Parts: sequence; C-alpha cells; structure tokens
Amino acid sequence: MTRTTTLSSDQVPAATQPGAQHSDKAAPGAQDTHTGADAPARTGQETPLRVTRLDQLVTLLRRPQGATLAELCEATRWQAHSVRGALAGALKRKGHAIAAATADGTRRYRIGDPA
Repeated sequence: MTRTTTLSSDQVPAATQPGAQHSDKAAPGAQDTHTGADAPARTGQETPLRVTRLDQLVTLLRRPQGATLAELCEATRWQAHSVRGALAGALKRKGHAIAAATADGTRRYRIGDPA
C-alpha cells in the first residue's frame, strides 16, 4: 500500500512554492558558516598565485635541453594532442617562439623568450 502525503502551502518551504525566487543571499540574521571558529586565521599574507598548466609547460620548455612530448604530458596530465594544441595555440598567442628538434629519434621542444 502506498501512502501519499499532501502538504499545505504553509508547510512547504518558500523556495519550492510556485513563483518563489531563489536568492544567493543569506536571510537576515542567518549565521555566516565561513567565519566560524574553524575558519583559517588571516595572517596578512597574500595567497600565492597558482601555477597553471601552461606555466608548467613554459618552465619545462625553458630548460636548456627542452622537453619531450612525453615529459610535457606527464607534467600536465594532458593527452599528447592537448599538449601540441597548447604549444601551437596558447603559447604562440602569448608570443613564445616554439622550436622543435629531433635528435637520436626523440623530438624535443624548446621555447625562446616572449617576442
């Protein structure tokens, strides 16, 4: 046997009533859960900028020996076609000159200074 319960309009939360508008703002008097006792204390130090995957590529490509495609894939956790796309697209748009050379059957990519 299935039991169905019907709620009157005063029992239904306001957000689920027809025509109710959702708001990201907290209700007046609501506690801010982000500033409790367990929140990290502010030390006055700025948080360091995060290192992007493109930054990782640039760092590897600036090494004197450059980097192989496998090294670039491992560092960024991208697939080979994504790394090649970043080399040909994003890094070139930023003005980096990408050079590739094959030695001993291994292609190594290098980067010059931004133009």
